Amino acid sequence: VGSRRSSGDSFGDDDDHGDANAPRGEQHALAPMSLVRPRVPPSTFSLRHWLAARWLELREYARYQPWEVVSSYELAPRSLVFLEKDNLVRMPLVRLVRWNLFEAFMLMAILANCVTLAMDSSRPGFKEMALGVALQRANYVFIGIFTAEATAKIIALGFLFAEHTYLRNGWNILDFIVVIMGFLELTSLGNYTFIRCFRVLRPLRTITKIRALKEIVSALIHSLPMLGDVMILTLFFFSVFGITGLEVFRGKYYYRCASPDFSSSYIESTGGIDYVMNVSYIVDLDNVDQVCKGQRTEDVVWTNVSGSPFTEPFGRPAAQQLNAWGYTCRWQPTDNPVSPNYEHGQFCHYWGNPDIGGYRNWDNILVSWIQVYQHLAVQSWSLVMYDSQASVSWWLWILHVVMVLFGGYLIINLTIAVIFINFNKNYNSSLASSSEASGNAGRSSVLLDGELDSLALETHDVESRVTKQGQPSFTRRSWERLRDYCYVVQASKWFEHTTTAMIVLNALVLALLWYNMPQQLMLATTYMNYFFTMYFFAEMLTKLAGLGPQLYAADKMNWFDALVTIVGVVEFIISVLPSANALGGAMSVFRAFRLLRILRLARSWKSLHRILKVLLGSLQSVSWLTLLLLLFLFIAGLLGMAFFGYKTASCSQVEGAQQLCPPGFMYQECPPVLECYVPCTQAEALTWYAVEGSPYGEQAYCEIFPRTPELGVVPQYWAQVGLPSMIVMNYNNIYQAMLTVFVLLTGDDYDVNMKELMVVAGPWLSALYVIGVMIVGIFMILNLFLALLLSNLDQLDETDVYPTSSEQAQEARHDDDDEGHDHDHASSRDPAGRDGSLYLPKQSQQYAAQNHGDWLGADGRCDDTDSLIGVGTEQDEHTRMIKPSPRAWSPGAVSHSQASEPGLVKTAFYGGTVVPLPPILAVPLNPPDMNKARRRASLTQGHFAWGMEHSRSMMPDGVLPNSQLLQATSLDVPPGPQSPEGQQARLEGNSLFLLSPTNPIRVALYQLVTNKWFDGAMLVVIVAASLALCFDDASAVEGSTKGRVLYILDIVFCALFGIEALLKILAYGLIFNGPHSYMRSGWNLLDLLVVSVQVLVLVLEAVISTDLTWLRAFQAVRALRPIRVAARIEGIRVVVVALGLTLPAVSEVILVASLFYFIFAVLGVELFMGKFFLCSSDGEQLNPYYLVPSGNINRTWCEANDGSQTITSSYYHSQIGVAVPPWTLDTQWGSNGVLNRFDNVIMAIWVLIQMATLENWAEVMYQAMQTTQVNEQPLQGANDSVAIYFVVFIIFCSFFILNLVIGVSIDKFNRLKKARGGRSLLLTDRQQDWLTIQRMMATTKPKARYPVPSNALRRACYHVALSNTFDKAMVLVIIANIVTMCMTHEGMSERWKSSLMIADVVFTGIYVVEMGLKQAALGFKAYFQDAWCIFDFIVVVTSVAGVILDYSTTTDMSVIVLLRVLRVLRIIKLIPKARGLQMLMTTLLWSLPALGNVAAVLLMFMFIYAIIGMNLFGHVKLQEALIFQANFQDFPTAMLLLFRMTTVENWNSVMFDCMQMQDCIFVSTSVQLTQPDGSVATVWEGTYLDSEEDAALIASLPHGVAVNQCSPAPALAAIYFVTYMMFVVYLMVQLVIGIILENIETHARIDNMKVKQQHIQDFLETWEDLDPKGTSYIPVASLTTLLHALETPVGVKGASNVSLRVQAIVQDVNIPIRVSEGVQSVHFMETLHALAGRIAGQSLPAEEEFTIHKRMVARLPKDEFPPKYSVGDFYAALNVKAYIQGFLVRRQLQPIVDDLAEDTDAPSPINVELSKPGALQGSRKLMKQTTSFFTGMFRGNKVGPGVLQDCSADEPISAASSRVLSRSETRQGATLDASSQDAHDITSTMSNHFPECGPVSKTHSFRAADAKSKAGSTVQFADGDEGKS
Repeated sequence: VGSRRSSGDSFGDDDDHGDANAPRGEQHALAPMSLVRPRVPPSTFSLRHWLAARWLELREYARYQPWEVVSSYELAPRSLVFLEKDNLVRMPLVRLVRWNLFEAFMLMAILANCVTLAMDSSRPGFKEMALGVALQRANYVFIGIFTAEATAKIIALGFLFAEHTYLRNGWNILDFIVVIMGFLELTSLGNYTFIRCFRVLRPLRTITKIRALKEIVSALIHSLPMLGDVMILTLFFFSVFGITGLEVFRGKYYYRCASPDFSSSYIESTGGIDYVMNVSYIVDLDNVDQVCKGQRTEDVVWTNVSGSPFTEPFGRPAAQQLNAWGYTCRWQPTDNPVSPNYEHGQFCHYWGNPDIGGYRNWDNILVSWIQVYQHLAVQSWSLVMYDSQASVSWWLWILHVVMVLFGGYLIINLTIAVIFINFNKNYNSSLASSSEASGNAGRSSVLLDGELDSLALETHDVESRVTKQGQPSFTRRSWERLRDYCYVVQASKWFEHTTTAMIVLNALVLALLWYNMPQQLMLATTYMNYFFTMYFFAEMLTKLAGLGPQLYAADKMNWFDALVTIVGVVEFIISVLPSANALGGAMSVFRAFRLLRILRLARSWKSLHRILKVLLGSLQSVSWLTLLLLLFLFIAGLLGMAFFGYKTASCSQVEGAQQLCPPGFMYQECPPVLECYVPCTQAEALTWYAVEGSPYGEQAYCEIFPRTPELGVVPQYWAQVGLPSMIVMNYNNIYQAMLTVFVLLTGDDYDVNMKELMVVAGPWLSALYVIGVMIVGIFMILNLFLALLLSNLDQLDETDVYPTSSEQAQEARHDDDDEGHDHDHASSRDPAGRDGSLYLPKQSQQYAAQNHGDWLGADGRCDDTDSLIGVGTEQDEHTRMIKPSPRAWSPGAVSHSQASEPGLVKTAFYGGTVVPLPPILAVPLNPPDMNKARRRASLTQGHFAWGMEHSRSMMPDGVLPNSQLLQATSLDVPPGPQSPEGQQARLEGNSLFLLSPTNPIRVALYQLVTNKWFDGAMLVVIVAASLALCFDDASAVEGSTKGRVLYILDIVFCALFGIEALLKILAYGLIFNGPHSYMRSGWNLLDLLVVSVQVLVLVLEAVISTDLTWLRAFQAVRALRPIRVAARIEGIRVVVVALGLTLPAVSEVILVASLFYFIFAVLGVELFMGKFFLCSSDGEQLNPYYLVPSGNINRTWCEANDGSQTITSSYYHSQIGVAVPPWTLDTQWGSNGVLNRFDNVIMAIWVLIQMATLENWAEVMYQAMQTTQVNEQPLQGANDSVAIYFVVFIIFCSFFILNLVIGVSIDKFNRLKKARGGRSLLLTDRQQDWLTIQRMMATTKPKARYPVPSNALRRACYHVALSNTFDKAMVLVIIANIVTMCMTHEGMSERWKSSLMIADVVFTGIYVVEMGLKQAALGFKAYFQDAWCIFDFIVVVTSVAGVILDYSTTTDMSVIVLLRVLRVLRIIKLIPKARGLQMLMTTLLWSLPALGNVAAVLLMFMFIYAIIGMNLFGHVKLQEALIFQANFQDFPTAMLLLFRMTTVENWNSVMFDCMQMQDCIFVSTSVQLTQPDGSVATVWEGTYLDSEEDAALIASLPHGVAVNQCSPAPALAAIYFVTYMMFVVYLMVQLVIGIILENIETHARIDNMKVKQQHIQDFLETWEDLDPKGTSYIPVASLTTLLHALETPVGVKGASNVSLRVQAIVQDVNIPIRVSEGVQSVHFMETLHALAGRIAGQSLPAEEEFTIHKRMVARLPKDEFPPKYSVGDFYAALNVKAYIQGFLVRRQLQPIVDDLAEDTDAPSPINVELSKPGALQGSRKLMKQTTSFFTGMFRGNKVGPGVLQDCSADEPISAASSRVLSRSETRQGATLDASSQDAHDITSTMSNHFPECGPVSKTHSFRAADAKSKAGSTVQFADGDEGKS
């Protein structure tokens, strides 16, 4: 028993309170009574010790620091010009401003000012109220405090000019602005509201006082400049799409379908025709939201025919539809009164824009940008798209979808990624510096620790004295025995299991709660909750007694248990008191604590424990960021209060009404939100009169104000017409304002809020405020909050089998150390990295032993490594890869054509040396005759066999290799044809107990079903069946031709798939025939399910003749068939299988997440059960203010008199004693169509899932804020505090839990996808960097430089068109053109139009001139070979055509609009100018392959859901959200609707419409029915009947007339939409985003790599200088020129010892020498790869190396004969020749030197430094003699390429080389002054003697070096261009 421990005693050891040094007898006497309880460890929590520690910390914080400390850092020597450091005035102020308590006081002052700011109000007359006056006085006090602080700091620190002064700190600038604006506010100068807005900056000063907040904000601010490229992309996005919308949709959204009204018309006869004139049009309420295109009313001509108006038929279809032409109104007349085109049809009429404020349009660029921002924020963008389709063309969905993809997904996530990546970097560095600063605690911290140690020792002494008091009493012993028993009980397993069972039962009992629950069951659950409370209380006492207070408190979970239990006991005590019912809502809060008991499952549920641990750890890490988020909400709320406080109400319900505080009343006496009044006349005074729109029965009472006559006051007459309609999201107080800002941060209906503000408070300030709050809040604060919350995600996976990069690298180092293969050891063995032996992979050893046994010894070591791979190969045991040493490969081993084959040895960089590209696959381990076997292995395993072996060896434990990963699932691909042995192994047992494995029929069937042609034929059938499903829409009704054809095809496909299933069953067996049986495969099970259901449906349709609507659910199973395509496409199969394996991995996290949703659901039921029901009239919620004199209305009042109420009073009129004339009102009590209720736990969870998607969640919250009591009417603002429940849920369950599930899913998916796709999971950071560098290199290619024309005119054009100045000028022209294009707007004057047309002509002319200059400069052929030039040509041609058409016709033709739109393409010309943007787009292109696979799977699932939706909801009635533009009636519309749902826009409203069961029986044909009384009644076509209320009428209709358009099953609709949102939207779409973000992180890592993008770009530009023709080759001798021009580390520019570095590089890299145009050259890709690999090269796994190598080898030439020599060989030969020639020179110069020595009396040998200025002066004789000698030497001794080369055999010095060298700042040696005599003599001599070499550059370096020979010195002339010496 003593060894047992509870979950809370992990700190304890065995109990032993005795003194170890005491005698044995004394030890026995002092031994504790307990033998089972553990002793209290010293580390156990002690309240006294904790309080003492806090007191010491507080005392240290309040210490007034001495002058020596405060003046030792960051203090200007002089303040305000004359105050020195030791000035008597300055010294105390310096100590004051650097005193911690001073900062604390200022922080308290700021917080107090925040409280006063929150209490302020924009309510009319607030300043005259007592509170307003008090707040104004408090404002004076705070201004004084802040002024005193600023003054003290200015005197102490100095003002501006010196370092570390006041205004040199950005945070002090903020403080200074606050002070200055405070004084301006007091003076009331300028715009008072604007100046008062600066008061919101005062809360920002809290950042300056809290170091943690300051670090976060500073890191965030420093991250903003990194957004430059993304901001350019955003401006590009807004400009292109804003101008496009402006040109296409300007003025197109104002037309609506209207019916003609002839009440005011007259007839006018002209030419014998009676024309009907003055026809007006009326727009029906059903058509106000529908934009139309035709037939326009201005084109309609009415004539009088036989006394009735008539118009000619319109040339478009008469049916109401949306097609490629646009939306057509129903213009044909009808006599059906139910039809909207009764009786003269409908026509498209210019009516106006009924959107909120009419702001849904593209009439000017600012409003257009609002529409573009809606697409970027993916909110209400579909409404804009539907209007565009209706007004122009249905095909414009392409434009809007592209806007959503580009803006809503790409730009938003780019912004988040860039901010987050840079924020993490800056924040971590800030934390590191802070921790380093805090590490120097000094004397005070040492003193504090000493005092704490003394206190601990004192506590221990006290405890020791208590222990030695002697033998305990009987009571003491009994108590100890009881504690022992309690300890044993609480430590037992059965007690733990019992507690767990009680927790689960308590959760179930809490869930047993629903609306209208039986009272007896309610009472039973109450008693059960009492029992659970008593049990948990007893459990707490048992643990407390058994463990003791200290051990009990040592476990933080026990604290949580105690809190929940104590609250439960308090709730129990209160509930049994007689006055408990009076507490009401307070009891619900107490009962909510019961739910927290569920979290106690974390003791036994490890997954819950880990998630809670991550949650608590994350909350702790983001606590300061949470405070920053609250601060942002507070500041944005204050700003909203200043701008929009009490301005969001209006009296628009009554025409002419206005908000008014009536005359004679003070503002304090009027309500905060002023009521609505309309003026009335003196004749109507004190009477009731009719007022349309009045809530008092369309009547109002006219009053006289002031109500009490006053002398000199003219009476006014006003009638109160109710309360104003107020925007729900208002800013009237700080609580509402912060809540509104939080809703804006979630993006829910932000556009509605913004447009309502634009109507009531002005357009542009409101739009700027809302968009600014969203940008700052969402992109800069909220996403950082969420990202840091999820940063602890790795803690969730305790058994994570995937090691991190650092772990992998560390493991690799250990392995290398164990095997003796570390870099240092390798280099110490041999300079080339060789030890004379080579270990081969196991598979290679086996092959070599079988085929070349003489190669290997007994231990598997190669006896002759040179014969197998080459000299000096070495092996990396960690990566199982063979790596030749730098100089050990044989150049002639293999050509590139051989190297491109898989299965060959891969090499990589090792120890800082590089292996060139050709040897990467240099030596084949498999001979050519193994190719077939290798290809067969690649088909079955996913890639080549050798790489498979290595991928297995590299897989971590627990992760299946690639071949096993696919076999681990049931989704296996049917195998291909096998050998007879393999066939026998697959055919087991008797198929269907009839056919044996050797049966010829079965063998033939097996060969048939495994034949690739059979598989291809079935794939064609699957595609055809899938296409047929697309046409099976709502138009394929029974009896139609389309319906019959589809029915026949359905039978045919069913038969084909049935035959396929039968053949496979006969071949493989059904289920008991081994692992290859038919039903052992998931794909076969899917096929069998689809075929079985299809056969069942066909049989039922043939047998049953009644309505088969319920069969639609079964027909939807056919949509699963396209999944089989995934089995045959590798990329899709990888994603699908990885997704399938991801689901089990995240199921545990989903289950834990469901627990939190359950907790909030039960709490929601407890709070809102039955409270969402209300009393309504005609669908409108009733306000008791207008109905009863006081109080509220309830269900009894609403249902009285069968719902017919007579209203005789109101609250307002009862206050003035006026009776309301009776008026009647029909009322109904119910949910009013609201489905989002909390009436039971199931409904609550369903509502919470919808809210977690952040769509329409605020509507549920605002409805809950009106709740009162059950069966009572909800009231506006009755329960505002419940908003906290919804905000906490959104933060916790939406922001955290939902994103946690998504994050885990994406993480698991990426890991499994990489493993399945042959990607290694074990890449270190350096390996990943090298892989990224190679990917960048693979996309780099040199381009040909344009040659300078010989013609003088063309040469001038060349220099102009290709100059940087011209490019910059064209950028300015394009920007100016964009500005003029943005000036277009609706309603332009003719003068404005003419000005814009002239500007367009000017810009078009400039573009024509630019095109002409470039064509003249480059030539016609070269111009049209450049992609950007072709693009410029297209833009110019379209611009010229547009200008011509603009001036030639006034008709607004479609082609003119198209040409105007194409002018926007001019903006794209800016892309090549933005280098950072180009790099960003290049990085994004890397994600396209992975993105394509995931997008293909996403489209496949959308296709499946579209087919299912068409089968289930294709016939459902169209309603508010399910409209004709968004429905499931046909495939294109369904796909577009599903794409809209992926943006989460209004998806739940569509779901509600698909659950419709009332008024959904459609009458398809008008029918006349005879009534029982003999009368005839007509049931008109288009009428909707209710299946319950109109059951008798429906039964009397003929068969086929009543069409069921109800939902097949509401529960099925809920499952369909919820699964789509959770799986497709929140998994698949997030995977797409995750891939993009992964590549953005890669882009961010590029800046930290050894070889950056800039290095590669510089290499490319330098290479293009040396290779102007773009051949990808340069002469091998130009390699030194290349290295001189490149910055380190790639080249040597800017480095010391340049000559030695160049020699080291050319000898280190192995670049093959190729012959290009007869010249020995090096290739671009090989040179770049070698130079980059020398710096950053790393060993890569075989799969990664093979993947990237394939891309790079494709860029290399296909050699007929492999290269024989390398660059190292070339320069080695040069060195050898230099030594030989030097020897010859010294021998022949010896006599000359001796003579010179005698003439000049100089010592011999002579060491002449020609590099020194003036070194040659006085040595003219030497110059003449050496020149004549070298002349004969060079002319008479023509040697091969090298040091002494005949210039006539080589090319002249190229101008390109001179340009390269001219950029170089460092030369070999020192450069001679071009004006010196020395340079003139040398260059003239060289030019005279070597005319064939051309003029010699004056920048050549010359050096005279000692030849280290007794004979004399050597003089060496080095030509930097060609490398000649």
